[in-house]
Amino acid sequence: MSSSSSQTTLTSLPFELQLQIFRDYFKIDGGYVFNGDSEKLTANGKPIDLALMYTCRSIAHSTKHMPLSLNTIHFSTLYRSDWMPLAGCFDYVTIFYPLLAADMLVRLEPFITPKMYSQLGLEYPAFTSRLQELSRIHQEDLDRVEPGGPDTVLRGERSGKASDWTDQFRGDPDQYLGIRHQDTHCDLAASTRRCVRATQETTFYFLRLLAESQPIEFSKLVYETLPHWVDTHPAHEFLDLGFNLWDIPSRSELEHVSSRLNVDDAWQIVDPWYYRPQHSYKSGTYDPLHKGTRCREKIRFSAAAAAIRFLTKRLLVDQRRQIRNVILHEDFLAAGNPSSHAQGLAPFFRENPQLRVERRVSVIRCISEGRRLERDIPSHVVWFLQEPSHPHLRGYREYRESMLSAGFSEVIAQWLLDALAVPDAGIPAESFTFVLEGGPDPDFSTNLFQQIIHRDIAWHKAYRASIERGLLVRWPLLLGDTLVSDGFPEAMDHLMNRTSLLHSDFNLGHQWNWEDMIEKESGVTTWKWYSEFHYRDPLRTTFPPALDYASILADNYDIQTEDEYC
Repeated sequence: MSSSSSQTTLTSLPFELQLQIFRDYFKIDGGYVFNGDSEKLTANGKPIDLALMYTCRSIAHSTKHMPLSLNTIHFSTLYRSDWMPLAGCFDYVTIFYPLLAADMLVRLEPFITPKMYSQLGLEYPAFTSRLQELSRIHQEDLDRVEPGGPDTVLRGERSGKASDWTDQFRGDPDQYLGIRHQDTHCDLAASTRRCVRATQETTFYFLRLLAESQPIEFSKLVYETLPHWVDTHPAHEFLDLGFNLWDIPSRSELEHVSSRLNVDDAWQIVDPWYYRPQHSYKSGTYDPLHKGTRCREKIRFSAAAAAIRFLTKRLLVDQRRQIRNVILHEDFLAAGNPSSHAQGLAPFFRENPQLRVERRVSVIRCISEGRRLERDIPSHVVWFLQEPSHPHLRGYREYRESMLSAGFSEVIAQWLLDALAVPDAGIPAESFTFVLEGGPDPDFSTNLFQQIIHRDIAWHKAYRASIERGLLVRWPLLLGDTLVSDGFPEAMDHLMNRTSLLHSDFNLGHQWNWEDMIEKESGVTTWKWYSEFHYRDPLRTTFPPALDYASILADNYDIQTEDEYC
């Protein structure tokens, strides 16, 4: 027998042994990681090695499904300097467009019939009552305008919340706060305490009904709001300008929408670099040619948005069906109301029932850090980087070593409620897991929940019980029916008891005794209750030394010295 006939080849091994060798070859410790710059998957920071697959047709056939089925695919929030204007303008448009739609709905409210209200009134009674209240206030404002007087301020192109929001960007650039740190709150959600996406969906639902039932009034308002549409675009197209909040559109797609909405200046608003403010220089020392260090916001796309783009644009259907596990690391704040983005994964679950997705959200970096930086002014960040001990910056750093405690519960609630809503989008609850991560300091995350979340929910329960027992008089304009988002206490129960798709990797603390609070606050007025709920002690929550302000700036701002850009 010749020596060649006695050689053992890979394909001559028993099939079970071949499969084990193939699995060991293709399975990578840590799985595959999406690289946002190349828009490709990597293994340990390098291109994926698939050489074995190409040795022969038989091996290629046996292993074609293995790379994607054996390896978990990881996505993180996506920042690219060349995409920063795209992300910033997308954030601008996805905030402005719903605000403008809400303003229009308030003006068209008198044309909403009882039948229209009945379709949503039972499910969202607070929304309809708030809409009626805002419409009444708007009409009272109009009635105060003299006939023939300058009513365009109230009825014109930039009236309402959308106008207020865009006006924030037209002031002194040295006081610019950034897109996400401006007031983005929709008046229609002000007392309903519903998640952002639900409020927007209800708004557009009513507008579509009105466009069909009152086409003349609807068209009139569209053309008053967007006069450059007259004789160029049908009014009903206004309802089709929105993006999915998890989209990463092309520049041309975004330019089309920003032009239609007459907010082309958004590109200039989000793109500039910011320098040390002129007033920070000593008299006579300012030189406009000497810019020094500069910075601009880092605006990211969410991990979910990055995954949706990759799965849609880079993989074929057969390849997507091979995937078994995906982990989304939401490690920083992102554009487009990111808490709702997982709903955009629904089509992939329909085509691949074996898909499992875990969405991990950092309490510290993704949620509380946004609260911490919400009053940051980029030009003052530069000033701080250059002269951290300047007398005029006394207290600047100390203030930014903490965050306002108020509002944290609302952000957590939005993430939890949007996660619980994924089954409504068609995602099987057993196929999706949402995990709150304690991050680099889980004890700090525990403290946030113990001192803020449990405190707010206890106040809410005590408030509701006090009204039901006749101990407090309901004051709708002050507190409404609830102190926290609808469904938030129940969502926290699910999170703590692990009775749903909600999980955490840190100790969530324990619930406060709200019955004791009722006894303690017995006899106080509703106004006193309001004051004690909102003006809490402590007013601010301090971050641990390991998370000091200076250490997080590079993650949230592009920072360049003059030598780097000149």
